[in-house]
Amino acid sequence: MQANNKNIPQVITYLNYHKFIMIIVGKWYVGFENKLLDKLYRLYSVCFELYVILITQFIFVSIIIYRTCSQERVIELVCYYIQYTNMYVSSMLCRRERMRKVYQYIFDYEKTLHQLDEVPTSIYHRYTKLNRKMLLFFVLLTNITGAIWYILVIRNTFVDKTTGLCALKKGINFQIWYPFDMYNKYYLMTVLADLLFYMSVVSIHIYNKLTPVTFILFALSQIKILQNILRNLDERVTELTSTEEADAVLLTTKNCVKKHQEIIQLVHMMDNACKEIVLIIFFSNSLELAAFLVKLLTEKNTADILRTAGILVMLVTQIFMFFWYANEIQVQSTEISDIIYNYTDWMSYDKPAKMHMLLMMTRSQKPLSFRAAAIGDMSIDTFKRIMKICYSVTAFFYTVFSQKSKM
Repeated sequence: MQANNKNIPQVITYLNYHKFIMIIVGKWYVGFENKLLDKLYRLYSVCFELYVILITQFIFVSIIIYRTCSQERVIELVCYYIQYTNMYVSSMLCRRERMRKVYQYIFDYEKTLHQLDEVPTSIYHRYTKLNRKMLLFFVLLTNITGAIWYILVIRNTFVDKTTGLCALKKGINFQIWYPFDMYNKYYLMTVLADLLFYMSVVSIHIYNKLTPVTFILFALSQIKILQNILRNLDERVTELTSTEEADAVLLTTKNCVKKHQEIIQLVHMMDNACKEIVLIIFFSNSLELAAFLVKLLTEKNTADILRTAGILVMLVTQIFMFFWYANEIQVQSTEISDIIYNYTDWMSYDKPAKMHMLLMMTRSQKPLSFRAAAIGDMSIDTFKRIMKICYSVTAFFYTVFSQKSKM
């Protein structure tokens, strides 16, 4: 991580809230102008990652140690391990140079924001507000669900009557194995480690789920700006009073083609940066949902049912939001050809300008999309596939656990 503040605008608009999430999870690659602060932040970033890795491996050890405990306890630990391992892998992928290129593209675009007309600027700010609302929605949904989960788990540790190896540690959310008998000898340290792990998990979860949506909304803003330019293309031509009409048409259409090419390159850049993350989202979300569904079906306590149901609602909602906006990229990118055909007088343009319009219409009939290797385009249909996979996996494991409990 190196301080690189010269490459970002003085006022960050689109990523101003997202920046704070990145700082919390140690992913603010730009760094800080103050050298001491920058060094401290780099140290914090490394410690944050090492801590999450360490605690996640404690969960894995716990699965082995507590394998003879109740199946609900084992399933819960498996849910934790799947979810947190996937979150960590995704957050590590977000550190790559490809992701930084996307962020830098947004920073560079905002440096030229003052050059845009009033309407394109208002469209951009509208999507900036939508991005902030999405961030607030993700933060509130995750924190409320997490807080309910945390409180109910802590409550359960004080009413549990189990003794021996499977006894719940009082006042601890993550019932995992700690070395050096920390719970008995260093209780306050164990509680602090438990609380820090909870806060780090919530922060990473928000960052991982929000980042692809943030990129998609930025791409949508660019598509909407191009659509607006095309709808008012003939008006823009008449505004160029100092230029011959044919030259004005050619100049305007050429700028539209250039803008369209930039959008295509932007989506490809974002797709290249996020394709592994999208792949993890597809498979990990299927496994996470299935694991929590199995846990929900095997729960007997009302409080446990409520907290597990809350996690499921949160996961399904966040997954749906991602695939909904990914689907919008496809829909809005293909709508460009309809706008050119219906809103412009392209038939009356001279040959070079008409060719520009025909090229745009032809290219825009092939939808832009976020893709994942071996899966295909991300869309509402992909969301349905995740739900089907989740149902199949849940049915299989529920049958296995049901048969095991009868033996």
